[in-house]
Amino acid sequence: MSLDPGLDKGSALQRIPGRVTRLVELGVVSRNPALVLEAARVRRAAPVLDFLRAGGAIDRAKVTYRRTALPRAAFAGSRLGALTHLRNLVDGGHDVTPSGADFAVTVAGGPRFVASVESLAHTLLMIDERFVQNEYALLAVKSAVVIDIGANIADSALYFVWKGARHVYAYEPLTLFHDAAVANIALNGRTDAVDLIHAAIGPNDSTPTINVEGQSWTGPDGRMIECTLRPIREVIRSASLRHPGVDVVCKIDCEGCEYDLLDNGSLDEMTLRPVRQLMVEYHRPSSDPIVGVLRGFGFEITDLGHSHGAGLLLAARDRTPD
Repeated sequence: MSLDPGLDKGSALQRIPGRVTRLVELGVVSRNPALVLEAARVRRAAPVLDFLRAGGAIDRAKVTYRRTALPRAAFAGSRLGALTHLRNLVDGGHDVTPSGADFAVTVAGGPRFVASVESLAHTLLMIDERFVQNEYALLAVKSAVVIDIGANIADSALYFVWKGARHVYAYEPLTLFHDAAVANIALNGRTDAVDLIHAAIGPNDSTPTINVEGQSWTGPDGRMIECTLRPIREVIRSASLRHPGVDVVCKIDCEGCEYDLLDNGSLDEMTLRPVRQLMVEYHRPSSDPIVGVLRGFGFEITDLGHSHGAGLLLAARDRTPD
């Protein structure tokens, strides 16, 4: 999110006393100077302090919370922030356990996910958002066809199936996430309910491929990689043709491309006719361009809030008669 440099500098200065206080408190609680320095370096003092206050323990070898013990390496550096997600999952009755050389994250009564030491923090974040915070709870996916744009590790696709979706068409352009999604869908035996497509979604079919920024498990890695591009009209029409008369629900989380996808020139009433709901994560201070387009097609818009540079919109309408 772009902010006025002066305002950003001022707010940063206002936060300094709070950060110093947290670091002092962390030193008192942890009695571990190395941990304090690490948390200070990556600005993760708050989640570490909250974790320890909740009864967690951190030493050189492992991180422990209640009966869950995991390698310290999985929470090194900026991954210290994932301590919050670990605590949320364990408190919610979900399991995070070693599984051979990897780890299994198992939702209580729900799907299971596999993660490596490198990907565990990211996986905990995704599962916390999906199954604890229930970020997509307002989507009426039961018996619907879901188009999942930005499938990541298949956390949302498996959530939608768990909630009763008839079928999910999941699109993920980044190989790192796509490969993890393949493993997670197979692990749960749901290849029958989820079609995973290794592609990005674009506004039109004029460009068959695009370059996207490569990813590591801690964020962009500086590489640009080529991936297949599917036009959004084709994606919606294809799903609707395969399931005639069935409501379509769209989830869009594509790290900025949502403004091009939901442009007046990208969509039309015929394409959107079967679509009952869209949930869109937006990545600019203003969602006005998206809101204007969707209202023009008769959707009622609910802004679900904006924080940490992103917000969520829910767009809903009655299905247009054929």
